[in-house]
Amino acid sequence: MDTNLKPVSVAFRPHRYPALQSILEADADATQTLSDRVGEQILRRIISGDFPAGTPLNSSDLAEALGVSRTPLAKALTKLTADGILIQPRKQPAIVSTAAVDWLRQTREFRRLLEPDAAARAAGQIDVEALNDLWALAREASPANADSWEVAAKYFDFALHLTIAEYCGNQPMKVAIRKCFAYRRLAYAVAETREVGLAKDYEEHLAILEAVSNGQSELARASMAKHLDRALNLNT
Repeated sequence: MDTNLKPVSVAFRPHRYPALQSILEADADATQTLSDRVGEQILRRIISGDFPAGTPLNSSDLAEALGVSRTPLAKALTKLTADGILIQPRKQPAIVSTAAVDWLRQTREFRRLLEPDAAARAAGQIDVEALNDLWALAREASPANADSWEVAAKYFDFALHLTIAEYCGNQPMKVAIRKCFAYRRLAYAVAETREVGLAKDYEEHLAILEAVSNGQSELARASMAKHLDRALNLNT
């Protein structure tokens, strides 16, 4: 595997990492239904603060604002209600729940329960092609690379965590982690990410990658726990 982390000076292109791209795009937009996309738009507005807790969501007005019919909207509202993001009283408009305001922090707490164990399970189990892609991506994601490191670092974030989920050997764990990262993708879209935070994440991701590459299960577990603890402390 390529562990030479000297920076490169080229524009970031995900197709350079085919083993990772297939993992990251397993839940590509092409596989989403219209109601899935509508649900994401609503959740994005909740995360960004456009729909604070207690906001009633009038179906007619919301369907018009989103440019969709009421059928996919109703399916999206039902799913968001099942996830606890909305409350839907009988024969009344859906309401943004108080828990929705804290959704991202609670997602981080859930990841803290799952991902250290996933990292320990994946240590020494990741396919060599995926590992080679991760190390090549790590080089491109270095903060020393002034051209494209921020874009590459965000991709590295998703690639590392979802590759670990892919190779943890536990299907329910994998599915749960992927769902958490669907919310993380939305958070990246609506929130400004500071360079200093990305740079610290990068250092911690390297430590996790080294541990899983070397088959060091307990070190992988500890490195992932440290990484997620810092994320929780920064966002409580």
